[in-house]
Amino acid sequence: ARNPASERAGIALADTKLGEIYARMDRSKEALAHLRPALEADKAMVALEPNNMAKVRKLYFDYIIMDWAFRAPGGELLGSAEETRGAVENAAQLADRMAAADANNTMVFLDVSTAQNNYGMWLRRNRNFAEALVHFQKAEEAVRRFTAGRPHTAEFDDAVVNTQLHMGSALTDVGRPEEGLKYFAAASELVAAMEKQTPGTSRMARRRVEIEEDRGLAYLKQQDWSKAIAAFVTAVSATEGQVKADPTNKTVRNQLPHYRRELADAYVGAEQTADARITMEALLADLHQLEGTRALSAEELQFRADAEAA
Repeated sequence: ARNPASERAGIALADTKLGEIYARMDRSKEALAHLRPALEADKAMVALEPNNMAKVRKLYFDYIIMDWAFRAPGGELLGSAEETRGAVENAAQLADRMAAADANNTMVFLDVSTAQNNYGMWLRRNRNFAEALVHFQKAEEAVRRFTAGRPHTAEFDDAVVNTQLHMGSALTDVGRPEEGLKYFAAASELVAAMEKQTPGTSRMARRRVEIEEDRGLAYLKQQDWSKAIAAFVTAVSATEGQVKADPTNKTVRNQLPHYRRELADAYVGAEQTADARITMEALLADLHQLEGTRALSAEELQFRADAEAA
C-alpha cells in the first residue's frame, strides 16, 4: 500500500528539518546538502498543487532556512549570487501569495514580515540601501496587520522589535539617522517592558545589545563620536559577559569582532588613536580564536587585514 507522493513529502520534510538543525549550528554546507533536495521536491509538489497553501508554506520555509544557512559565517561562499538572492526573493513572493489566498488569516502577515525583513537584510549586505528600506517598510506594514487587535504575546512583541531595528538601521543607511534613532528608542522601551514579563532571558539581553549597536551606527553617521563610543562600549562589554557566561554560544561569539570594529571606528573618529589600537588588537585575538573553530567569513578576513594594517 505504498504512496509515492506521501513518501516524497516525508523525505522532503526530513531534509528540511535536518537542514534547519544544521543551519542553527552554523554548519551551512551540511544544511544546504539537505535543503537543496527538499527545495526541488517541494517545488515539484507545489507545481502539481499550486493552490495547496500547506505545500506552498512548506516551500516558503525551505527558502527561509536556506537564507539562514547562507547568512551563517562562511555560508555566503556556498551559493551563487543568483541562489542567495533567490532564497529571499522567492520566500517573499510565496508569503505574498499566501496572504493573497487568505487575507483574513492575519497570522500569515508574520510570514510576510519575516520574508520582507530577510529580503531587506540581503539588500543591505549588498549595499542596496534604498531598495532595502522599501522591503523593511513592507515588513513594518505586515507587522501592523499581524498585530492589529491582537493581545500582546512574546511572538507579537518580538516581531515589532525586529521590524523597529531594521527600519532604524535602514533609515540610518540612507542618511536619516535622526529618524532611525526614534525607532531604536521605541524598540528599547518595548524590550524593557518585555524584560519585566520575562526577566533574565538571553534573548532580551541580545536584543539590548543589538539596539546599542544600531544606535552606535546612527551616532557614527551623525559624527557624534562620544555617544557612538558609549553605545559600542556597552555592546562590547555586554557581549563579552555573554561569551564568558556561555563560551559555547557561537552566535554571540561571532558578533564580538563586528562590535569591536565599530568601536574602533568611533575611536578613530574621536581621534583616540591609542584606544582604537587596543580595540583592534582585541579584535585580532577574537578572530584568532574563531579561526581555530571554523573558516573566517569574507568580512572577517577584511577585518583582520584592516586591523593588521592599522
